[in-house]
Amino acid sequence: MNIQPTRHDASVQAAWRPTRPARLGRLRPGFGNKVRRHRNMSDHLHVRRVSASDDLHALTELIHAAYAPHAATGLRYWATHQSVADTEKRIARGVCFVGELGGEIIATIALARPDPASKVELLREPHTWSFGQFAVAPFHKGRGFGKQLHDTALLEAATLGCQVMALHTAQPAVALINMYRSWGYIQVGTCDWRPHTNFLSILMSKAVPSGTEARGAV
Repeated sequence: MNIQPTRHDASVQAAWRPTRPARLGRLRPGFGNKVRRHRNMSDHLHVRRVSASDDLHALTELIHAAYAPHAATGLRYWATHQSVADTEKRIARGVCFVGELGGEIIATIALARPDPASKVELLREPHTWSFGQFAVAPFHKGRGFGKQLHDTALLEAATLGCQVMALHTAQPAVALINMYRSWGYIQVGTCDWRPHTNFLSILMSKAVPSGTEARGAV
């Protein structure tokens, strides 16, 4: 796994003017058969920061597709219905990464800086970051790409001063909660994002080692 060298946060706040379609992994039947070849390829995920040339419409479609199974069970995550403008706003809150396989974007995660205006106390703390719109294309789920993307993003967050990483997910999403527990997160409370969602959220957090220590701990 590698991460492309990037500029500091100022690059994330640049205006988004997509100039070319992003190459995305399979999102739905008929979207493209080319991605099937990855089943016989190395599970090496190239992680980089999202760039102004990436197509946010396509990225939003990827996010919707990844969360569609949750929508089918009645869980209305924001990511099941967020607009392209929402995707852009969430990216601008911090640092967004995409994961590429064979040159195609198949995953994404957005880190958010501490937010002094957040209604959630933990997210107001100066060294607490959080992540959201965490998505892996359905065809590529279950292969460890989400963990690879998460771990690389966590390393980058540590270099930016993050000491605690937080997340929130649906209280009924037991499988997701258990996955995050296996990654070292613990439940620290609840939060409520309705009407963006239709459920109570579990708030979880994990200590992030600083600097080079993080590289040996993730």
